[in-house]
Amino acid sequence: MAWRSLQRPTVPRVLMPASHHATIPGASTSEASADTLAEEVASHGASRALLAVLRPGRLDRFDRSSTIRRAERDHGVVLRITDGTRELLHEAFSVGVAELDTFCATVPRAYAEALRDARVAKDTIDIWAAVAGRWASRA
Repeated sequence: MAWRSLQRPTVPRVLMPASHHATIPGASTSEASADTLAEEVASHGASRALLAVLRPGRLDRFDRSSTIRRAERDHGVVLRITDGTRELLHEAFSVGVAELDTFCATVPRAYAEALRDARVAKDTIDIWAAVAGRWASRA
């Protein structure tokens, strides 16, 4: 499986399996997805993984704590699971080294670049830029 490394200033380095870049509208993410991610991450020598489910995707109901413990026990992987943008941003800030103001100023541009790298439609990127611009003007 191909892995891609993202490095942005003040944003933690992230390794993502290329197969996990696709967004399937309305798709649900199950406990099995978390187990597979932990296994794939371990097979590439990494010890941390983040399963981030963003809308319109859905995170199925399952015991996250048991899944996280199983990833640690079976694969030696520290697994985090986030459901939605708010949880993802909280997770990114809590593991990063940037101050909150720097982090908040960096995220919109880094996210837009990631969208562009993932070949997301220009209209979608323009919508993101408009939303991020409104957030910046309120700060």
